[in-house]
Amino acid sequence: MPDLKGVTLSVTNLCNLRCRHCWPDSGLGRAVPLRALREIIHGLSRHGAKMITLTGGEILTRPDWPEIVRCCFEIPTFEEILIQTNGTLLTEKIAAILSRMDRKRIRIQVSLDGASPLSHDRLRGQGTFHRAMGGLYALADAGLGDRTVIAFTEMHHNFDELPDLLQLAQSISIGRVISSTLVMGGRARSASGLELPTVEQYHNLLFKYTTDESFRMLYERMGMIAAIEWYRHGTENREMSCICGESPYITSKGILYPCPMLQADDLAVHDLFGRPFAETLAIASPRWKHLEALRELRYEKLGECTECPGREHCRGGCMGRAMLGEEGLRGVEDRCYLRRGVYSLNPGCM
Repeated sequence: MPDLKGVTLSVTNLCNLRCRHCWPDSGLGRAVPLRALREIIHGLSRHGAKMITLTGGEILTRPDWPEIVRCCFEIPTFEEILIQTNGTLLTEKIAAILSRMDRKRIRIQVSLDGASPLSHDRLRGQGTFHRAMGGLYALADAGLGDRTVIAFTEMHHNFDELPDLLQLAQSISIGRVISSTLVMGGRARSASGLELPTVEQYHNLLFKYTTDESFRMLYERMGMIAAIEWYRHGTENREMSCICGESPYITSKGILYPCPMLQADDLAVHDLFGRPFAETLAIASPRWKHLEALRELRYEKLGECTECPGREHCRGGCMGRAMLGEEGLRGVEDRCYLRRGVYSLNPGCM
């Protein structure tokens, strides 16, 4: 099994919100004991992990969150320690604690699903936009704006606000805005009124990117949006881009998956907190060894891939997203139509 590039570690399933699109279906549950987290974090350091993402639930529901973060800073091999939060519990006091940590290695990711309360609160609850903005202002005032990332979930109802969100982030000195497409799993599977963006919305954003120089310069400085990245790099070979196995996901229930998206029962290793991490990886290795070959097989055999102008970039797409569909790993991922719509505009793919 290759060395780990990074890991996503859920430290709790507790959350102060009940977001309609929550992928891990957070809310109620229990926090992972601090001792168990320490053992996992130190175990990761012995397997080459360069990055750790602390997630939940909501990490700030834990009074001992600073101890967890400091434990990560004890590991010199961790080049980046990313804290994911919904931002509503971020205060000036919390921002001050974060500002005293190693700013070269720390990064804070705050979820903001719109440039207005109307879009964001539709997903996360009334008043959450202003509370998350308060958290972002607290981080910026503490000198952590350049170490802060806004994470945006692309949906039909909010996608058109992305240019405004970039402007908003720039106005408060936030360093980066990234986007990812809605995952129709977890709580989103049963929520009503949630839809992926349309090809037309993607095309409209790409038209703005290619014709509006000021927007393009702003994006180049601080943006990472799927549609634009697919357009820019649609002819590149991305054979090694899949993170399955190299960047695994550890749930708050002590289950190890090859990545946050690919949560298949036959790939899971249970009772992670009850054994040495090296032993867990030894169990996972034979279960995951076929994933690279499976990804390559999808690229070669899927009919949609054969004629796709961006097949060298996508290479069969995300296996985790494909697994959520009716055909499972035998089918295309749910964003296939969006990818094809973007690749069709890239001159290099024509």
